[in-house]
Amino acid sequence: MPSTLESKKANAIKRATVLLDGLSISERERLASYPYRRLQSTLGISQRTAIALRSLLAPALVPTPKRAATKERDLQDGSYTELPDGRYLFEWKEEGRPRTKVLTEETLQSMIRAYSKDGGNQSMQVVALQHDLTRREFSKIKSLYGATKDHEPFTLREMAEREIDDLAENQLTMKRRKLLRRVEVEDYARTQAAARKWYALEADVLDPIAEVIRDVVGRAPESKPLDLEPTDSSAPYIAVYQCSDLHAGLGVDDGSYSREIARERFMRGLIETVEHGRKAYGEPEYVLLYVGGDVAHIDNEHGATSSMRHHQDMDGTPDTLIQFIVELYVEALEYLLSEKLKSLLEAVPGNHDSMLTRAFISAAWARYHSHPGVGFGNLTESHSYLVYGNNAIIAHHGHGECTAKALGGNLEAWLRRQKKAALYLYAITGNLHHLAIKEDGACTLIQQPSPAPADRYHRLKGYATSRRATIGMYFGRVEGLLSIRYIGF
Repeated sequence: MPSTLESKKANAIKRATVLLDGLSISERERLASYPYRRLQSTLGISQRTAIALRSLLAPALVPTPKRAATKERDLQDGSYTELPDGRYLFEWKEEGRPRTKVLTEETLQSMIRAYSKDGGNQSMQVVALQHDLTRREFSKIKSLYGATKDHEPFTLREMAEREIDDLAENQLTMKRRKLLRRVEVEDYARTQAAARKWYALEADVLDPIAEVIRDVVGRAPESKPLDLEPTDSSAPYIAVYQCSDLHAGLGVDDGSYSREIARERFMRGLIETVEHGRKAYGEPEYVLLYVGGDVAHIDNEHGATSSMRHHQDMDGTPDTLIQFIVELYVEALEYLLSEKLKSLLEAVPGNHDSMLTRAFISAAWARYHSHPGVGFGNLTESHSYLVYGNNAIIAHHGHGECTAKALGGNLEAWLRRQKKAALYLYAITGNLHHLAIKEDGACTLIQQPSPAPADRYHRLKGYATSRRATIGMYFGRVEGLLSIRYIGF
């Protein structure tokens, strides 16, 4: 006696054969490209009958010798065929050239399981790499087979041949495995976060005055979104300013640079950034002010960079720099508020002022955290992230990641974690004391110049002849980067 499953399969094949005999050649050609689900809904037949009909349609399409001699089979959309030995032949055209791939049942099963939402839920890129395919090849194969993220983690052959209870148990096992992986990933993420905090404590890069502010203000510094009002502008934009690599406190023998010159250049750059933006684009929605990025020449009593790797020429002691630069940022914020401009502050620690950057922005937070015209973003991390309209912007001093490719990848990963998207990706850096604009893939990197004289490191690297300057940047909410204002000294 045949088993119940074999009987069901035989009946499905009979019904499919009757349907196939009643189809014209043109109808067979049209239906041959349909996945079994579409056959099921179009013809109003059961799943087993649709799967059987799908298998019968492929060999029925082999052209007669006369047709083959007069017209080449159209592979533009492509098709797949189950071969007598159980393998699958996928055929399509790419840029006018025929392409083929032959896959075993085991390989196709592995690909479907890896890609399906109820299986591995992996990206097309990962699945393609795991199976020695290009992303474009896998995309075409899955489309021809009718596989989507919602596809069962089984091939059509499996679903036709295996008992439903067996398939259900297998799928449940996959879901259990997926749940276990998710728990492991989240546990690892929590461990990483705890490790980063401990490392920051050990490396002494936590905000050095956060506890003092907690005692005075009643709570530690924290991010505070900027309260924006609806704009009347038809083309809203923001102005971005940092004055990277100001190196206040740098000592030079000829007296051509001093803290007062540094203050004058910082404020002149900010004022010109605002005035040029108003003339060119009208009132900005707000001014994005990056804090730090080697604004201070050193942040320790050893007269060296934060890593202690390079000793520096100083015009005094580092303790006197703290008050000077805090007052400089207060002057900048008071200017912006006097101009009725809102501002958003984001920390971008440099390799010369890693610790002091966090102190500067915390001091600004202590004074302005209640002011409606001042917002605060990143306070302690080495990278700052922002989404403004169609723009995603990452700011990092450039002493770690420094290329458009590396920072663009970092920014894309952050966008995925935040479940956000942007048309334009930008990376803003400093560190190398000369202006450069580079693109890699989707990311545009803007490397800022320095308004300070070259120190011994930059003289050795050949950047001493670069003009002393800073820049203002303008980003349209819709258009992306509008322009860069070069402010030379």
